[in-house]
Amino acid sequence: GNVVRSSIASEFYNETALFGGDGHCTQAPTHIVLYQYANRKGRKLCMQPTAGSLKTQIVVKPCKSGKKAQLWIVDWMGQHRNAKNSEMCIKRDGNMLTLGFCSTEFVHPGLQTNFVLNHYHRTLLSMANNTKAFTYSPGKKTVTLKDYKMPHDPRAWTQKWDLGYEEVY
Repeated sequence: GNVVRSSIASEFYNETALFGGDGHCTQAPTHIVLYQYANRKGRKLCMQPTAGSLKTQIVVKPCKSGKKAQLWIVDWMGQHRNAKNSEMCIKRDGNMLTLGFCSTEFVHPGLQTNFVLNHYHRTLLSMANNTKAFTYSPGKKTVTLKDYKMPHDPRAWTQKWDLGYEEVY
């Protein structure tokens, strides 16, 4: 589809459109979500796989509008599907984050592809072990799972993620 709008979002998805009054998902997400990391120099960096194949590592590169490898669709199970191939998700492989097949079940080992966003602290946590957070390693330009850093920790900035979105129809 064509990208029709790009902006930094204050909400992660339109809850009214996605969820009915009982809290159950009523439709598929319509927003393609893009996780951005603003480094200390103010440059926006985005998560993407190094390649489109299985077990390729998740890295951080300068954001490019409309680049499908940097766009992620968050589904009802908390899986981050890559817009370039929506059958591929960010997957936990030990402390590594790689590209893997999305799960079809919300059970262990499906939790390897399920992550939750802590909106207040702007962190992404593993649902299998919510003490592990997506962590940017500036020297390596990689994203891995490391122990969650409390906000007062001087290294906590490596776990802060902002959200931008591009609507694609």
